[in-house]
This record gives sequence, C-alpha cells and structure tokens, in this order.
Amino acid sequence: MELFSEIYGLYYLVVRKILEKANLDTLDFSDISKIINENAFSESSFFIIPNLENGEWDFFDSEKNCKLESDKFELPITNLQKSWLRAILNDRRIKIFLDRDEIEELKTKFSDIEELFDYDDFYIFDKNLGGDNFENQEYIKNFRILLDCIKEYKFLEIEYKNKNDRVTKNIYKPIKINYSEKDDKFRLIAYRVFNKKKNFVKLNISSIVSAEIKENNFLEPRKNQEDSTFIKIKLYNERNALERFMLQFAQYEKETEAFEKEYISKIYYDRADETELLIRILSFGPVLKVIEPEFFVNEIRKRLQRQMELYEIKQELL
Repeated sequence: MELFSEIYGLYYLVVRKILEKANLDTLDFSDISKIINENAFSESSFFIIPNLENGEWDFFDSEKNCKLESDKFELPITNLQKSWLRAILNDRRIKIFLDRDEIEELKTKFSDIEELFDYDDFYIFDKNLGGDNFENQEYIKNFRILLDCIKEYKFLEIEYKNKNDRVTKNIYKPIKINYSEKDDKFRLIAYRVFNKKKNFVKLNISSIVSAEIKENNFLEPRKNQEDSTFIKIKLYNERNALERFMLQFAQYEKETEAFEKEYISKIYYDRADETELLIRILSFGPVLKVIEPEFFVNEIRKRLQRQMELYEIKQELL
C-alpha cells in the first residue's frame, strides 16, 4: 500500500485553487502564474500552464472559463485513509463519537478494505488499568454534550463528583477535551464562570454526573496571561529520544531546533496541563533537561527531591 497519494501534492493543490478562483472570476494566465508562484515552486508553471493552455486537462473552455460547476472541489478519500478509517472503527473509544448503527454501516462500506493496523499488535506496558468506561451510556451522553458545547461556544451547568464523592454544581465554559494515553481518560479543560480567580480547571469526564447546556449569555472572564505559557527543554540524541519525545508531546505546539548532539525545543501549553506535562518530562530521565522557566525547573527539583526522600525511607525500612 502506498503511504502517500499524489492528490495531496502541490500540483493538485495549485490546480484546485486555480479552479476555485476561475469559478468566481475570469482568469488569464498571468493570474494563474500568480497563484502558482504563491502556492508552489516557481518552476511548476512550466508544467501546469502548458497543460491548461493546450486543453489536455480540459478544465477550461476557449474563453478560459472553468467547465466545472462546483465552486468547492473536494479531495477524494485515498486508499490509505480508507484503510486507517477501517482500523479505527475497531477502537473501543469510537463508540463515544458514533452510534452502533453508524459503526456497522461504515464497516459494511469499507468491508473490502484492508485495515491499516491491528490493535492487538500494540502492547502498552504503562497504561493505567482504571481508565474510563467508554461504553457507559451516561458517559457517552455527557461527552457528546461537552463536544457540542465546545464547537458551538456555549456554557454548561455541570454536576461533578469529586474524589470525596461530594457532588458540586457550577457553570462552566468548556475550552477543549484532552485525552491522557497513560491514564486512559478523557478530561475537560474549562473555567468556572463565577470563579473570582478565573483559573482554568480540569475535570475527569467520568466524574461528571450530569451536563446541561445553558442558553444564558454569561459574562466571560478574561483569560489570564499566565494560563498559557511555555517551557524550553534540551533533548540529548540518545536512546531514540527524539522519536519518543515527538510521540509523547504530539498534541502540543512546539518549536524544535536540531544541533549536532542535541535538540532544543520550546513547548507551548496551558497551565491546566502542567501536572501532566511534568510527569511526562520526568519519564524521560537524564536524556531530557528543562532549561526554562525557573519555576518549572524548581518543580522538577522538588519532585526529584521527594523521590529521593521516599527512596531513603524505603531503604531504612528494608
């Protein structure tokens, strides 16, 4: 199976932009050249323009008007995409997003497609066994309500059970949903509307008792500048560190530079994700070093110091 399809190459991208533009206005070849230069390599003109000019692709009539009717040209699904879709239909989390009938319909539609991978091929050795129950109907219902609210920028009234089994009720503005591979849990990042500190909170979706959409227009607090920040790390080129790093921090925005024996990366994150980020960084051991900011370096030191103290206590008991 081919891993890449030519329909996602520059030639297809540029021709699509030309056709979309042609449906809105009459183009001459100087306009086409401009589109090519803005979206592809300058030498691409030597291939694309002759094919359009000679009519080999047959997209334009003699007056240079586009023959196709649609003003939006959708890319078809490639075999690789179909194969990936067929595989994720076996993911136990898919039931959160699709109903049983939808899943069966898609499986039937892609029945002749080979699955890109098999979940039995993966062995995850450090995942928490007490993850979310993705088949629980109340969980699925709450998850979909949260997802709709994020897409539609709405507020929620949430009943939430904390670790002491105490149920609280608050108004929240959902921001995003995070998934922890290690804990096998989905969490909601939101802020409480009437929280004076205006801090972001992280709620386990499995602990949400109920979620109800509120149509009222609540006054949104300003986002604290400190809620979004970054850390800078140094990664040593050992033990396949770069590949592990890119997989572990795939969901974070990053700026990474490569040097001869090390990499320097700037990771942007929300303060609500700080504990999760800290745990992931510590899991890399000596191949990863936090350079800045100082408060994050101090948190690393505190964690390591606490681990040393616990180790010494254990040794004394032995």
